[in-house]
Amino acid sequence: MLHPDGRMVFQYGELPEDPRIRNGEGVVAVSNAYGPDVLLIRGTLDPETAFEVRPAPQS
Repeated sequence: MLHPDGRMVFQYGELPEDPRIRNGEGVVAVSNAYGPDVLLIRGTLDPETAFEVRPAPQS
């Protein structure tokens, strides 16, 4: 989910019973439109897990 304040939430529903996904080898990747900037999140993916990415606070 992409929120108006810039937060991105990655939350998964049904996933295949693949041991690579369930044992910490799942990878989520997000890149900018041109490709050189990439965010990688690696960990166990399951319906009970969500990752939230927030923009840096503005001063």
